[in-house]
Amino acid sequence: MYITAYPQTVYDELVKALKGQSRVFDALLATYPEWAAFANAVQGDREAIFWLLRHRFNEMGVLANALADEPNAAEWLKVHDDPFLYQFFRAAKGEAEGMAFLEQTRYKTFVPLAKAVRQARKIRIKNETFWYRVF
Repeated sequence: MYITAYPQTVYDELVKALKGQSRVFDALLATYPEWAAFANAVQGDREAIFWLLRHRFNEMGVLANALADEPNAAEWLKVHDDPFLYQFFRAAKGEAEGMAFLEQTRYKTFVPLAKAVRQARKIRIKNETFWYRVF
């Protein structure tokens, strides 16, 4: 199924899963494992990206790879036929133009998801940058 063709409840559940609700994540894993993998991927799980690509969720895999700062994946999104993928990527990275695209098109229901992905990326980047812990 194409990334924008899922029921709205899936995107709502993904937002909750990205915010740490493990029961919602478990429900996604049982019903839409591709979205559970996407949630893990944007939080830094490289294996989840490979799982998406291996199971032919190509757009999700490339999007997750781009969100993991892979420049070739971002370039692929940019030239893809559907502008949603690149604009969602831009919105999830915090770019105003990407968010404006989502808000001004039929994709406005993806705004909360883009914000949740952005927050998850911030946490991932912080954890990767500040790798030490004080106990």
